[in-house]
Amino acid sequence: MMELVKRELLLGHSLWRQWAFRSFNLSTSPLSLIFHRSAFQINTRVTCHFRWPSRKERQATISIHQSEGFPFPPMSGSLEPLVVEKVIGDVVNMFTPAAEFTVHYGSRQVANGRMIPPSAALDKPTVQIHGHRLSSDLYTLVMVDPDAPSPSEPTLREWLHWIVVDIPEGCDATQGREVVPYMGPQPPTGIHRYIFTLFKQKSKAISGTPRPPEARSNFSTRQFAASNGLEPPVALVYFNSQKERKKKKH
Repeated sequence: MMELVKRELLLGHSLWRQWAFRSFNLSTSPLSLIFHRSAFQINTRVTCHFRWPSRKERQATISIHQSEGFPFPPMSGSLEPLVVEKVIGDVVNMFTPAAEFTVHYGSRQVANGRMIPPSAALDKPTVQIHGHRLSSDLYTLVMVDPDAPSPSEPTLREWLHWIVVDIPEGCDATQGREVVPYMGPQPPTGIHRYIFTLFKQKSKAISGTPRPPEARSNFSTRQFAASNGLEPPVALVYFNSQKERKKKKH
């Protein structure tokens, strides 16, 4: 019965896909559900009234009532893995995708959740921003690791790996200005997320060179964006990586 109700909610109300399903109790009426709005880091309680037409019926009539005074915005399907894996929440706030870009390490394309070993990501990747070359729009790229030094104790969150600004639309990152040199993944323990966030710049170019942080540790993507007048992210992709086992000598 639990799976039936959950499926009904997802199919009948697609806007609920952005909420991670937590718990509910079928023994009480009205049915009380608790969802976690991870993008805004608050808990939202909603009440779901359900009615079974008869004991033989396999579907219930469900109506959902919002208990708090803010709307539930729809979410693009491409953001679901970012919410589930807490990329949205740990590094950036909820955003609306408005651009496309690709990241390749050689022949390996970065895709959300894909495992790429550190040895395959030693050199900076090829980052291509899709669009028209005649456009005057410029972009900023930030790469971080929010799981340093350990996913269970990320006391160095976020570890900064790369910053490139003033990348023209339709070009790759080599056409921009590198503010912080690229540093490949070096996860000491556990599986780390390596996140590429793309921002569209409000002005034609970031005035001067953004001041690089004194250290790579405890960097904040949000704070960097705010201090440099960047709009909310327009695209994001991440991959996973973990320390490789040393090959035994024969």
